[in-house]
Amino acid sequence: MPGPATITYEPDVADVDDVHLRRLYQRWLAEIADGKGRAGEEILAYPELAPMVHNLMLLEIISVPLGGYDYLYRVYGANILRSYGIDMTEKRASEFPTGMFQFFSGIYETAINRKIVIHSLHPPPLRVNVTKWERLIFPLGEPEIKWLLVVNIPKGPRRGA
Repeated sequence: MPGPATITYEPDVADVDDVHLRRLYQRWLAEIADGKGRAGEEILAYPELAPMVHNLMLLEIISVPLGGYDYLYRVYGANILRSYGIDMTEKRASEFPTGMFQFFSGIYETAINRKIVIHSLHPPPLRVNVTKWERLIFPLGEPEIKWLLVVNIPKGPRRGA
């Protein structure tokens, strides 16, 4: 990775910078507080997700033979594609450069195993015209996590654009 990342496990609402991302997370937490248990796939129908529909990734969790996971991008948002420049739809996270895959895999595996939301701020590869990505990772599925919803918001252009 071209720079340091900040990772927050089970973040406070105040840890989330983007206003739309914060509203989505508040709704998720409200569902849990209402005694409905851990929120799940119903997040895909939350109206709070609508402003970020082009910034989301839906990843199917794939077990790999020697243990661990890979992640198949079933949805790869148009705004992410525009910034990254490569469409990852129907591709696996392991197809990213090794360092990026290790970073993503570590965060995703923690979200799955601990069944928690994770917030991160991290720089993309230098060729991507984004200073940082702000993301929330939501594990989906009950009792077994089968999907990850990742909402990925670009934070500022790296080059004047």
